[in-house]
Amino acid sequence: LDLIKSRTEGLKKVKVYWESYSDYSAAGGGTGWNEIILIAGGENVFGNESGYLKVDAEKIIAKNPDVFIKSVSSSVFQPYRANNSKIAEFYEKLISRPEINQTAAGKNGRVYAVCMEMLHSTFGLIAETAYVAKLLHPEEFSALEPHELHRKYIESLGMEFSGVWIYPELQAERENKNERLAPGFEAILAMLAVAIILALRKEKT
Repeated sequence: LDLIKSRTEGLKKVKVYWESYSDYSAAGGGTGWNEIILIAGGENVFGNESGYLKVDAEKIIAKNPDVFIKSVSSSVFQPYRANNSKIAEFYEKLISRPEINQTAAGKNGRVYAVCMEMLHSTFGLIAETAYVAKLLHPEEFSALEPHELHRKYIESLGMEFSGVWIYPELQAERENKNERLAPGFEAILAMLAVAIILALRKEKT
């Protein structure tokens, strides 16, 4: 997280609207999602209000976010299944909301759904923050491959990493899922893997 934060310092902040599971439920200041936005180099458009707040279409349009992120449960995402039809259908309904198409996020195709079940621990948080950093600053984090961080986390739990956890998938994620990680981040993954193993051993003792 410190690496991501250090690389986003000095960058132009990207305005983000993060919506909770319920429509028009915005994540405000003091929430975990607000912290992810800040670390990833974003500005929460509702960050000046605390907790989760009910907003409406007019408020979203007025805030004009650059990126729209929607939290979605695994019952919709079904990340461990090969068929993405359910999340694809959900996404089409999401982007059909009139107010979204009146924001920079909608006009520029920067609307994303994120499966929240990846956040089971600190390591899940690292993976999600990496995804969001790449969503907000794709050029700055062109060499970062969040799915590799996420895969290490899932496999550390003894599960197979598969399926889609963010929709639409990032272009680089689609192209490089089976390719070797960029050299600059191999050391990060190695340290992450060691940290995961040590943490799991500690939990068992």
